[in-house]
Parts: sequence; C-alpha cells; structure tokens
Amino acid sequence: MFNWKDAIKDALEVIATEQEIDIDPEGFAMEWRKHLFLVLMEVRRGELPHMNVDAVLPIALQRIAPQFPQLELDESVTARLHRAWHSMQAWEDFPPALARLKEKYMVMILTILSFSIVTDSSKASNITWDGVISCEFLNHYKPEPGAYIEGCALMGFKPDVPGQSLGELPAPEEYDYYAQSFEELAEMMCDGVEDYSGAA
Repeated sequence: MFNWKDAIKDALEVIATEQEIDIDPEGFAMEWRKHLFLVLMEVRRGELPHMNVDAVLPIALQRIAPQFPQLELDESVTARLHRAWHSMQAWEDFPPALARLKEKYMVMILTILSFSIVTDSSKASNITWDGVISCEFLNHYKPEPGAYIEGCALMGFKPDVPGQSLGELPAPEEYDYYAQSFEELAEMMCDGVEDYSGAA
C-alpha cells in the first residue's frame, strides 16, 4: 500500500544532486528492497537474531554499497535514506479503497515493516487503520505461515486451511478475493455488504 520505490528514488536523487554523482535511483531502490528481503530470510532461518526492519535496512544498505561506489554513504546519508522508509506515500488508489473498506469492515495490516515505519508512513499519507500488526512482534515473518496464524490469533480468529498445505501458495481461484487493484478489491469486498462482518 506504500510507494516504497518513489520514496527511495526521491531521497537518493536529492543526495545525488548534492554529491554531484551519476547514479541509477530505480536500480538502487530495487537492490535495497531485494536485499532487505534477503536479510530477512537470514532472520527467518535463524542465521541472524530476530530484529525489526529498521534494524535490517542498514544491513541491507551496506551490502549493496559496493554496487554504487560513487555514492558517499556516510552516517548522515545513511540516516536520510533510512528516513525515506518512514515517509512513504500510499499508492494513489489505496486511500479511497481503504476508506470504503473501513465503512464495512475492521481493517488491520499485517506487515513485515516495523511498527514505526507503518505509523510514520500512515501519518505522512493521512491514512488510519483499525490496527497494525508488525511481524517484529511475532515469532515469524511473512511469508511464513506462522506469521499469518499468529496475526489471526491476536485478533481472535482461527484461519481455516482445509486440504491446503501451509507451505503452498493457493492458486488465484482458491482465494476468497483476487483483485488487480485496491479499488477493485474494495468493490469486490463491499458489494452487497450491509454492515461490519469481520476483519479485512
């Protein structure tokens, strides 16, 4: 729901202008995000201690630094790039979809992002949730099945997975809702729903 790529690109473009360097902002953003998930995989496997994404981001950043030697990545620049994750804007079609969903449902987010990143970026985007569950508070990170099970348990729900292996991703037709946009998802979930019937 947050436009992470543009947030990183915008921050890096300002820094690149200041340092008078030529750098690929999109390539940088993609590499940083990719390595964020690679480090999280190490956390999930127990090769690194359990930590939140705010702790993971600097590790991932240092790992991609050799790919961008023209960038002077001192403490100040690192902090500025890190702050970009805390000021992400929501995708354009998400706020109206969220508002519509909240009229019919209790809407919570289960995210790998740190609680701090989600709250800061939600504030920056002027959106509110009925609740936020960060995997930093759980024993598992998405996409581990345990993250979803623990998240549901916190809400008092028990997910049903009849005939489905927890290690498998369902096919599109097996989902209750499968949409190509936030607007489409809101339409599918709210069409014909008269009042609150559970969490979304």
